[in-house]
Amino acid sequence: DAFWRNLEQGVESIAVFSRDELARAGEGAAKIDDPAYVRSRPVVEGVELFDAAFFGFGPREAEVLDPQLRLFLECARTALEHAAHDTERFHGRISLFAGAGFSNYLVHNLYKNRPVMEAFGDQQTTIFNVQDSLVTMVGYKLNLRGICCAVQTFCSTSLVGVHLACQNLLNYESDLALAGGVTLDVPQTRGYVYEEGSILSRDGHCRTFDARADGTVFGNGLGIVVLRRLQDALKDGDTVHAVIRGSAVNNDGSLKVSFAAPGVVGQTEVVVEALSAAGVDPQTIGYVEAHGTGTRLGDPAEVSALTKAFRTRTGRRGFCALGSVKTNVGHLDAAAGVAGLIKVVLSLRHGRIPPSLHFETPNPAIDFASTPFYVNSTLREWPRGALPRRAGVSAFGVGGTNAHVIVEEAPAAARTSSARSHQLLVLSARTATALDTASQALAAYLEDHPDLELADVAHTLQVGRRAFDHRRIVVAATLGEAVTALRSAMPVTAPCQRRNPPVVAFLGPEEAALVNLARGLYEQAPAFGAALRQCADAAESLGRSMVEALYPAPGREEAAGRTLREQGLRPLATFAVEFAWARLWQSWGLRFEAVRGEGVGARVAACLAADDIPAALRAAVQHLRPGAATDEAPSEGRDAAAVWRDLPDDPERLRLAAPQSVTSYAQALRVLGELWMAGVEVDWPALHAPERRRRLPLPTYPFERERFWVEPVLEAPPPEERRPSEWLYRAVWKNALPAAANAAGGREPALVFLDSYGVGLRIAEQLRRGGAEIVTVSIGSGFGGDPASGYTLDPKDARQYASLWADLRSRQKAPPRIVHLWGLESLDDSPPGRARFERASDEGFYSLLHLVAARPEGPLAVKVVAAGLHDVTGGDALSPERAPLIPLCRVLVQEHHDLRCELIDVEPPGSDLERLTEALLTELALEEAEPLVAYRRGRRWLQEFERIPAVAQEKPSPRVRAGGVYLITGGLGDVGFVLALALAHQPGAKLVLTGRSGLVARERWAEWLETHEASDESAIRIRKVQALEALRAEVLVLKADASSADDMGAAVQAARERFGAVHGVIHAAGELASNTFLPV
Repeated sequence: DAFWRNLEQGVESIAVFSRDELARAGEGAAKIDDPAYVRSRPVVEGVELFDAAFFGFGPREAEVLDPQLRLFLECARTALEHAAHDTERFHGRISLFAGAGFSNYLVHNLYKNRPVMEAFGDQQTTIFNVQDSLVTMVGYKLNLRGICCAVQTFCSTSLVGVHLACQNLLNYESDLALAGGVTLDVPQTRGYVYEEGSILSRDGHCRTFDARADGTVFGNGLGIVVLRRLQDALKDGDTVHAVIRGSAVNNDGSLKVSFAAPGVVGQTEVVVEALSAAGVDPQTIGYVEAHGTGTRLGDPAEVSALTKAFRTRTGRRGFCALGSVKTNVGHLDAAAGVAGLIKVVLSLRHGRIPPSLHFETPNPAIDFASTPFYVNSTLREWPRGALPRRAGVSAFGVGGTNAHVIVEEAPAAARTSSARSHQLLVLSARTATALDTASQALAAYLEDHPDLELADVAHTLQVGRRAFDHRRIVVAATLGEAVTALRSAMPVTAPCQRRNPPVVAFLGPEEAALVNLARGLYEQAPAFGAALRQCADAAESLGRSMVEALYPAPGREEAAGRTLREQGLRPLATFAVEFAWARLWQSWGLRFEAVRGEGVGARVAACLAADDIPAALRAAVQHLRPGAATDEAPSEGRDAAAVWRDLPDDPERLRLAAPQSVTSYAQALRVLGELWMAGVEVDWPALHAPERRRRLPLPTYPFERERFWVEPVLEAPPPEERRPSEWLYRAVWKNALPAAANAAGGREPALVFLDSYGVGLRIAEQLRRGGAEIVTVSIGSGFGGDPASGYTLDPKDARQYASLWADLRSRQKAPPRIVHLWGLESLDDSPPGRARFERASDEGFYSLLHLVAARPEGPLAVKVVAAGLHDVTGGDALSPERAPLIPLCRVLVQEHHDLRCELIDVEPPGSDLERLTEALLTELALEEAEPLVAYRRGRRWLQEFERIPAVAQEKPSPRVRAGGVYLITGGLGDVGFVLALALAHQPGAKLVLTGRSGLVARERWAEWLETHEASDESAIRIRKVQALEALRAEVLVLKADASSADDMGAAVQAARERFGAVHGVIHAAGELASNTFLPV
């Protein structure tokens, strides 16, 4: 109810934390004060509280148990009670399909707390916190005997669980199923740091489908639904909130930009499949609850997919409302899908569509006017037409698992009534305090819902609740009487230790006043009347007279008494009433251990104890007919002694008195309730037979929660956080003397890649003099040579490096170190531009890459010598073509853990080759090599980083030039268009968009849009250009293949002719499977 009120009133249920709250939760001052820090998150109150005793957990177990599992366990039981089904009495199998988020409680609160881990054990702690334990632990604690299946598909987890549950039910593998999800990220009181281009919102609001949409906000929550086959639910009188007409699940596969990006094809197909499974026309869908993460790329992709799905059957526009619960509660991860489903169910039930929040201006990438959809931004009535209300629900998981469900409003529930004057309400709990709380909650609920049928309330409490030890009953004729009784100081049983204790019935002699004896039971308890008529039928012609005399019409009581006396019917009438009274209790589930009787009561006892009761009944009635001998002991059925035995006084036996003490229906209900309070099992459905009763959603069990929480342990005080102004560093070069040399290292075998200056030959000669075995490699046109004379290879051919290693291994000459000097080669004989860059790459970057990739296993030390990589002293001559060697050397040691790589940056070799050779030999002999060393004019330099103060600029330099001209390859594709939109927001933006398809001539745009479907590719491109121009950007669209140098040259020329210059180029063209771009 609270959830619906918030949805209806447009409440954003996302907490915004104060600075003090964040500081108390452990967030650092610098982080809180960071302008990019967002102080928002959806939270769940009381996550540290749990009714451990109710579910049979000890205190230590409860502390270690994942809070997600605790919450889900309580809510699963609550959902079953809300549906009025007790797992212990349910006739059939109950299944569970659900998933949870990752347990941060395990990581942050438990693993670092060694005393807790050692006391409880690492394995048991892990079992209590892994996601797989969620469904099996709930299944164990709630006695679910169907399929308990963990689901994990990121954001679509819970809706996929709903689909699996539906299939499970339709396949008759279960008879009831729970489905849902839970996400609880602890600590809850913390925000997040916003990063441009991420899925997270800049300000903590989710603006689905709005032009300002820039992401979502992740938070905590859970949801569970109870599912049954519709015919079974209607048969059992369940309250049906909505009907799932059909559902579908699929995966995007690789048909999208990246792993985390949305897939339009997959989303389209899953909606089409769900509509087909439901057997409904999309025109009958009045609302779609979108996945709606509020991202610039995700929202247009989702609307595009929905439009394509609906367009398979209808061309109508603007008839279906669209919204997302994420604007209210944020993104609940594993619980996101079921949150949307519950919202839709409530909307169907109330006949109103709640507003999707923060929607003002449509996302310019979405042309809603050409789609079947409009964003529902206000509370709107949802009128019912000729068909039931219908809606769709979507959930799309990271990685591509998509789910869609078609939901329809529930069939109208038939009004019920009861012919019984009174009803028996039964309540129970594990503790007396919980019972009091439950009583008051029920009283308040009944007072707030005066239209409820009291018989349905009683039935729900009887069949839909577990019977606990502390018990209370109320017998009432109206809801008002029930409320008054519930609020009074009613007696409560002590803890009931007995289960179905023995009951003995006592039947007395002939009654003094027979007329109207137990008339209330005759009129309101069908089993009583049926048994009485059974006796009357056995008495043949006298039976009708007996019944008319027992229960005469008003005013005929005195005449009826004379009839009983004068016709000698009193013994027969006494027998009939006592027999009917005993059979009534048996129909309500009582199993008499014995029946004791006196006079006529003895004959009733004998009849009830007989193996063939109808035969015994006929014989007893014949004995009791007027004029028949009645002084013989009863001999029907079993030995009379067994029936008449004198039972000793036994406090364990319950005694049920003769009919004269329980004659009205209300009295019978009270006795029945007292028997139940004493532990007797009652057949509750038989109590209401043959009336059809409903199961109502009444207040559920009031858990008595206590705090069970392991606080995180700080192993050391956190370091003092630096202010953002202290975050900046710069690289500096400082003189450094070489460390100690390793004499043995100079004698290790080496592979030397020779340069044309002779530096490599000098190094090889010196190493050989020191006793090292040296093999040389020179640049050549092909592979050849041997270790003695040296090898040659073509740097461009990766296979020749593999041949080199293979030959060295075959001769057992593979060395443990390499000196690579090809980075010294002069590039002056290559023309500037592409040719020079390719040569430098072949001899440097690719040579080193191929060399390492083909190497055999084992440790390897590589010295890479290159000229002109860094400006060390200021004004150094640089070779930017060789710059890719710098990151390559850093990455190689991360990818290959047994590889050591040192990059030695030197001046271009000149006349003083001797000094350069000596410097390099010194580096070769060092015990501890530096990752980066430079030599300038004989001096050794090392790179270090020093902090620099951040000086705020009065006017920060703009990232994009005002009035700038930017060329975007693939500019009308998914990624390119998002980038174009960002640039279009800049004043005076001029955009040149290239692509293989080009664009329809501008003068044909209006005609094209009018005559083509919204899903037409050319129409989509036209609307994208219109969206950019609506932002006042000048747009030039050119047909050009990004892989063609001629096409791109012509495109640049056309851009310059139109705008005068090109200030920036963005490459956004590429194959779908290239994964060039991260998700937006």
